[in-house]
Amino acid sequence: MSKPKCVALVPAKAHSGRLPEKNLRPFVGEKSLLDVKLEQCKASGVFDEIYVSSEAEKVAEYATRHGVDFLLRNPKWSSDATPWSEALVGLLDEMPVDDETYVAIVPVTTPLFHRYGDAVAMLEQDGRDSVMSLSAHKHYFLNPDFLPINYQWGPWHSYSQNIKPLYQMNCAFWVAKKGVMKRNRFQVGDRPAFFVTDATEGMDIDTLEEFEVAQLLFQKRFGA
Repeated sequence: MSKPKCVALVPAKAHSGRLPEKNLRPFVGEKSLLDVKLEQCKASGVFDEIYVSSEAEKVAEYATRHGVDFLLRNPKWSSDATPWSEALVGLLDEMPVDDETYVAIVPVTTPLFHRYGDAVAMLEQDGRDSVMSLSAHKHYFLNPDFLPINYQWGPWHSYSQNIKPLYQMNCAFWVAKKGVMKRNRFQVGDRPAFFVTDATEGMDIDTLEEFEVAQLLFQKRFGA
């Protein structure tokens, strides 16, 4: 049985509301988050093709430098006013692959995550049609009414190592067939497998503080 085709979609908006040019500013040395993510995708060896999608033509230079494909997206898909489900379908429609192709959505804002081979391999589990990454958190959480969620007050209180974790969709990785994503208008299928990371591996960068923390963690973890 032949291996199903799997391609990477690397969304790379040129603008960011909270951190200007987040994806393109130097992250480690002269390398940007986009440079780091393209190197990780190529090093994994799991993707048949890699596509960088951006509304900015200058991003094409990054794709060319790394020897991957560039897709000039409709600016509407980069607007915060566009619902994500609509943007997702638009991005997928711009990809030159058929609906049976597995598409891995690989955000550049998670530079500490690079285990793409292990994550894609989970598609081989019985009945699984997609994979999404999660971060596990073993902390004391309260709900919006300030009541405990995963622990109890009083004599029933547990040490943190004994409580059940809560899981966060960390936005590091998703993979499913293109047609399944379009049908569900989301990037998972009906029978997903869950790839669990720790809190730092799945860290998603939105702010300058997170950017600087991720720089320190990246240097410590990868020695860059």
